[in-house]
Amino acid sequence: MAKTKRATFPVAAAVLLITTLFLCSCKDRQDSTSPHIESIKIASWNIRDFSDASRDDEELQHICNILKEYNLIAIMELIDENVLIRAQNMLRSWGLYYDYEVSDPVGRSPSSMERYAFLYDTDKVYVVEP
Repeated sequence: MAKTKRATFPVAAAVLLITTLFLCSCKDRQDSTSPHIESIKIASWNIRDFSDASRDDEELQHICNILKEYNLIAIMELIDENVLIRAQNMLRSWGLYYDYEVSDPVGRSPSSMERYAFLYDTDKVYVVEP
C-alpha cells in the first residue's frame, strides 16, 4: 500500500506556499553571499478529474510529458493520490525526480471531494518546514 503524503494547509494558503517554494527554490547557490538565483518554471494546471481510474498509462504519459517541462506545478482537481504516485514513478523512470505535497480533501459533499497538489522537481525546489 502506498504511503499517503498529506499536507494540512488550507486552500487559501496555496498562494503563500507557491511563493515560499519559489523564494526557496535555489539549492545550488555558488556561495551564501552570491546574489545569483537560478530560475524555475512554474505552472498551474486544473487536470480535470485527475484520478487513477480516469487515466490509463498512455494518457498519463502525455500528462507527464507536459509536467516534465516545469519545476513546480500546482495541480487542481486531484481525486486520488494514486495517480500522482504513478506520475511520479513515470517521471522517475525517465531520470526525473519529483516529489509532491497534497492537501486534505476539500469540497461540499463526499461525492465532489478533491485535493490540491504541488509537484516539484527536487533538483530545483524544496519545501521549507516552519
